[in-house]
Amino acid sequence: MAIRVNQQIVSEIHPISTALALAGPAETGHVREPSNEHYAPEGGMPAGWQRRALAVPVIVATVVAAGVTGGLLWASGQRSGDQPDGYRTAQAWPGNAAGYGHAPSFTLTDQTGHTIASAHFRGKVQVVSFLFPYCTTDCPLLARELALLQQALAAEGLGGKVEIVTFNVDPGGAGPRQLAAFLEQYGAAPDPATAKPHWHFLTGSPQQIKRVVRDQYHVAYWKVASGEQGAEGSNALAKRAHVSYDIKHSDVTYVVDQNGTIRHLFTSKTAATETTLLNAILTILRAQGG
Repeated sequence: MAIRVNQQIVSEIHPISTALALAGPAETGHVREPSNEHYAPEGGMPAGWQRRALAVPVIVATVVAAGVTGGLLWASGQRSGDQPDGYRTAQAWPGNAAGYGHAPSFTLTDQTGHTIASAHFRGKVQVVSFLFPYCTTDCPLLARELALLQQALAAEGLGGKVEIVTFNVDPGGAGPRQLAAFLEQYGAAPDPATAKPHWHFLTGSPQQIKRVVRDQYHVAYWKVASGEQGAEGSNALAKRAHVSYDIKHSDVTYVVDQNGTIRHLFTSKTAATETTLLNAILTILRAQGG
């Protein structure tokens, strides 16, 4: 039985979660309903997460009853009418007048070991992503696109108006040195303090990352025994580290405006490209006279 979500009612409760809920089914290993644990036991999803087929009715009942965040996530199968025409293919959600909520406040550490607070990004457009530094499948693809975006923005003279912000979904296994190595191998400018746009790969304690990434950005992630692997040659850092685990996580990228409002989101690895992200940035800058 297909269960449809009343988009208008639910989006008033939490717009980020609504967009993720209506974005359609994910690739294998992506968002599920969060539990109290952001990491699962080796080889499994976090205890208490619901199966896809039950996700929407359970989550909608919880959100309506409690009025709290917790993540509206997609159910399995196709749900005709849940999305505007054409969005299921593109998996890109442009902003609306209200946006999709606000970027959270935080104080974390970037790949150079410097402390970075969310206030640092005030007045800039942010491209926000979530990466696993030892990934050999999807994360390297997005990292390459972000490096190309960094170069394109610099060439367009827009580097001073944009910040690239990436969160580490393996805070227990990768620190600043590993984050710096990861970015460098995909062509990111080596020094975020002098590069424009800046690219900050942020990390912190597991609890700090959980609060920002899972609880506020509503991006699920969990640790499993080594699963799907790509070519290790695509990630030299992973080849050197030989980690015995994987971090599954939501495939989502946000574009945030100068006031901290999330204006665009992309919910597949193929939707967030140099071109689509640049177009989203230009749309925001034009709308705000930038």
